[in-house]
Amino acid sequence: RERARRQLREMKGQPTAGRFAKQRRDSAQVQLLEEPVQSRWLPDDFEINEEFPLPQANDLDKIALTVRAVRNEAVTASAIAEVLDVTPREGDYYASAAGYLGLVESSKDEEGRTVFHSTSTGNLLDTVEGDERAEVLAEIVDQVPGVQAYLEGGEEAVLELYAMDGRVNGTTAARRAA
Repeated sequence: RERARRQLREMKGQPTAGRFAKQRRDSAQVQLLEEPVQSRWLPDDFEINEEFPLPQANDLDKIALTVRAVRNEAVTASAIAEVLDVTPREGDYYASAAGYLGLVESSKDEEGRTVFHSTSTGNLLDTVEGDERAEVLAEIVDQVPGVQAYLEGGEEAVLELYAMDGRVNGTTAARRAA
């Protein structure tokens, strides 16, 4: 874990909003695509992994850093939380969000704990920097059903989508749609 923390602190050229950088840098600007285009980065069979819960994490930089942490052996939600310097509950939120976005997968270890592993898309995200990293994130976010619903019909469409999903109640749907 200390190795993962050190590597996160040493990240250079990647937007981190100053959290783990030696000097503050602005976050990458992610711009949603108005119309679907051929993906430059994602494989044709890329899909959002809806086996994970609807994301509660809201910081794409931290989601990307979650992938970095997992690749550096912080493979449980509590280890991720420790590396990101967030609560264990938030560590679980960020691990789940990374899973939902297809950046990590989960399995059970020999002790029955949920552990996370980087996917090929997660590995790709962790190896690109700057504008390319922002492009990868934008292409991933553009695949999120809630984002697609928002682009087609605004917040009401997202609320309808989440209500039909059945995994969250109305209050939770409103929070996630916001």
